[in-house]
Amino acid sequence: MSSDKPAPPHPMKDKIVSAMVPPRDDEWEKKSNWWLGLVYYAPGDPRAWVPKRSSFGRRRFGTTPNMANPEAQRYLKRLLGFFALLFLAVYLLQWLGVIE
Repeated sequence: MSSDKPAPPHPMKDKIVSAMVPPRDDEWEKKSNWWLGLVYYAPGDPRAWVPKRSSFGRRRFGTTPNMANPEAQRYLKRLLGFFALLFLAVYLLQWLGVIE
């Protein structure tokens, strides 16, 4: 007794795993997609994280976020929010005299 019902969609179906997205090197190589050679903004590139540009040879160390990708934007907003909360907590503790 087998049923021909399709399997339910996986809950992570809509999440893009950046490592599995095929690279768009044509977008990555365009100088117009790099701001000051540091910030990558390419709406045509679906990857959230791309290899850094390097002028030290062919090897690229690390990755940089694609600021046109919503996943990368969420990550950076959360990171900045964390540091803002940390700064606020230290400031309040100093103001209350708990730490000097």
